[in-house]
Amino acid sequence: MEKIDSSAPLVSVVIVNWDGLQDTKLCLKHTGDQSYPNIETVVVDNGSSDGSLNYLREHKGIKLVENDENLGFTGGHIAGFKVSNGEYILLLNNDAIMDSRYVENAVKTMQKDKNIGAVGGRAYLWDEQNKLFDTTNDFYSYQNINPITAEGIFARSDEGVLQEVNNVSGSCVMVRRSVIDKVGYLHNPFFAYYEESDLFARMKRAGYKIIYSPTLAIWHANAKSSSKKAPTFSLYMMMRNRFRFAVRNFDSWSLARFLKFYLKMGVVSIIKSFLPVKQRPMHRAYARAFLYNLVCGWLPILERLRLKKVLGPSNYNAQIVREQTGMSVVVVCDSSEQLDKARQLATSLSPVDEVIIVTAKPSIKKIYDGLKDSPFNLRLCVDRGFFNTHIDNLGAVCSKNNWIILADIDSSSFRDDMHYFSKNLYSVMRSGKKLVFITKASKPLRNLTEALNGEYSPQLMIDRELLIDEGGLDKNLSIEDAKRELIAYGFLAKSYAAFLVSRVQSTLPPYSGGLADHELHKKLSSKLHQAFMDHKNPSSLDKLAARYYRIAQFRSVFIWIFTPRIPARLKLGRAKSTLIALATLNRRRLATEIKHMRNEVLIYRNPHDLASIKKEENNKLSHLIEEPSDTPVFIILRDRYEPLKQLLKWLEAQDLKKIIFIDNDSKLPPLIDFLNETPYQVLELGRNMTQRAPWAAGIIKVLLPNDFYVVTDPDIVPTINNKGVLRYFYEVHKKFPNYLKIGFGLKTDDLPEKYTLKNDVIKWESQFWKNQLEENIYEAGIDTTFAVYKPRTYKYVLRPSIRTGGPYTARHLPWYSSEDSLTDEEVFYRLRADQSVNSWNKGQLPERYKKELAKQRH
Repeated sequence: MEKIDSSAPLVSVVIVNWDGLQDTKLCLKHTGDQSYPNIETVVVDNGSSDGSLNYLREHKGIKLVENDENLGFTGGHIAGFKVSNGEYILLLNNDAIMDSRYVENAVKTMQKDKNIGAVGGRAYLWDEQNKLFDTTNDFYSYQNINPITAEGIFARSDEGVLQEVNNVSGSCVMVRRSVIDKVGYLHNPFFAYYEESDLFARMKRAGYKIIYSPTLAIWHANAKSSSKKAPTFSLYMMMRNRFRFAVRNFDSWSLARFLKFYLKMGVVSIIKSFLPVKQRPMHRAYARAFLYNLVCGWLPILERLRLKKVLGPSNYNAQIVREQTGMSVVVVCDSSEQLDKARQLATSLSPVDEVIIVTAKPSIKKIYDGLKDSPFNLRLCVDRGFFNTHIDNLGAVCSKNNWIILADIDSSSFRDDMHYFSKNLYSVMRSGKKLVFITKASKPLRNLTEALNGEYSPQLMIDRELLIDEGGLDKNLSIEDAKRELIAYGFLAKSYAAFLVSRVQSTLPPYSGGLADHELHKKLSSKLHQAFMDHKNPSSLDKLAARYYRIAQFRSVFIWIFTPRIPARLKLGRAKSTLIALATLNRRRLATEIKHMRNEVLIYRNPHDLASIKKEENNKLSHLIEEPSDTPVFIILRDRYEPLKQLLKWLEAQDLKKIIFIDNDSKLPPLIDFLNETPYQVLELGRNMTQRAPWAAGIIKVLLPNDFYVVTDPDIVPTINNKGVLRYFYEVHKKFPNYLKIGFGLKTDDLPEKYTLKNDVIKWESQFWKNQLEENIYEAGIDTTFAVYKPRTYKYVLRPSIRTGGPYTARHLPWYSSEDSLTDEEVFYRLRADQSVNSWNKGQLPERYKKELAKQRH
């Protein structure tokens, strides 16, 4: 089986066998099919009792190592390594089959850079449903290590490019012998699980790279070896070894937090191992591992001290955080030169980073569309002029990462600033700060004046949450002044970090925003207060209220009664409605009244000028009753095109011009082509943020903070065709001002018999037609079916809301489809759909709806 070509580096393929003869036979067969010309195969038998030894002793072309007992993955591979001679060692599970060019491509990757310590690739699922060598099978790629809990999570996708990562799959990985000679090999006490993670951690601490290449592929039948032992063996070993791995490799800051987590997890597991809970075997395994480490935990501590002497203080957590934490760089491009700079930047960044080009010029889009070999992490957002805001805000809300860099690509310090942000990301995250700038100042900011007038680089890094809280870059200011206000907001929020650089090549011009310090302080403090109300740490009562709905209701009523800013007249009216609901035992009406109270508390606790807000809202409402075509319409997309065409036709018939597509990382080719050519605004999020995307991405608060707006799914098509629909909705808003949104009721009286869930849908929807406010107007919750929202509705809400009856109804198009004749688009959609969100698109009722319907029957 050995292939010999002395001109090619020798690769030692090491396979460990333990009672897995049939798997090992197949593995050896396909290892012999490798295209690489210089391979030696080492097979280690770990004390098998299934006849493996007799077969392996007679097998030609392998080196056989016989162990008297099962030494685990680590002991087996250590024994194999001792007899191997290769410049590269390939660790291969006996239940894994390599692509025929795996070794060849892995060696080519290793030869490109001597600092590569290990390289691995995709591990495709292989079982009865997933055939061998089928690249359409699900796969796991590289592994991200949580820097606090030490849990390893394999990604189920990749970016399609070679990249430096935390970990690759230990089921098939190539390592460099010269690196092993420096950092050591697998650590024997691990036995199984976390042994390769520990090896990779030592490599990274010594300055070597762990590389993931999507061109490398294996097909792996998972966990066969561990399944031969007790069912909880893998759980016990993972919990036990997680502790050893973290103690050996984490830096002091992260280790302290890991120990706190591990202690809590261990104590909980011990308690639950004595209780009749559903996952009792798992908790018992965890409890045994925890107790083992209580007794033997001093051993990893000694190992940690020895590693520190050899490798120095650990920088492991900083490395893995940077490898899995992306930055979204937003740049405005008005020229081909700027576009070229953005393209070069995207090429130089980590694959987890991205560059978002924002432009209002069609010429830039034309050049961008014509780019060849465009970097995969370069994206374009075209400003169609639908929003009165800074163009940078469009790029910010489209970012797929939580860390956003608002950049000036023409700044002379642009590239150096990117380096500072990247290098110091871990220290910023450790500090808990959410806004970062580069400055010459050597002293911390002392007041708002200093915050506004410091010498800052034009580049600003900000966490998405803080950007949304502030409302984005202020549209009434220049871009430079808007950035200075963000810095001032970060100062007031005590959430800023400054990188001190003695020579800042480019700086923002002096602040000229026009507001006196005390006025600006009041403005920013108001936003800060609202953010505090939204994000404050929950008290014990908050936690109880979150768990027990009745406590939450009682608490809302209590706070509402004692909030002095709520007018007495409103309190009297609300109290009257509440008493009527109690007297008539109308539970749904009572719940809605309590929701009104909660919303009123939020509104009246906000220190804004409420009179001005209400006046502005009424003026806008009056305008939109006259000109409903000025309404912005947000359509949430995820691989839906055919229904979208029907909805778009209806919207255009209503003379609606401000149509905005929010794309949740769609991949459907016809939809992608449509979005690339449409004259409407497209906001591509680069990830699936579900139906909450308009609010979670900050689109509403940042781009449209004070306006009425429509949000809808693409598969909701109204049944009424006259042009007065939105005018009618605004009139309902005017008549019922305390409701946050008014939307269509869904039609169910014409559902086809071929629809599998027809009866369940009718039963479910019937609950929304019970609480009638007046003719054809019903108090009922609305998800993201077509609805008009009030200004300042910055969060995803279901209630308080109104559904309209006939003729103002809409059809949910999936209810009119047949399970027997699914279109290609429907199949594609279901394969990529978030099943926890898309509930009525399968031939079977989701569990959560079954429970709700059961409650209704009782």
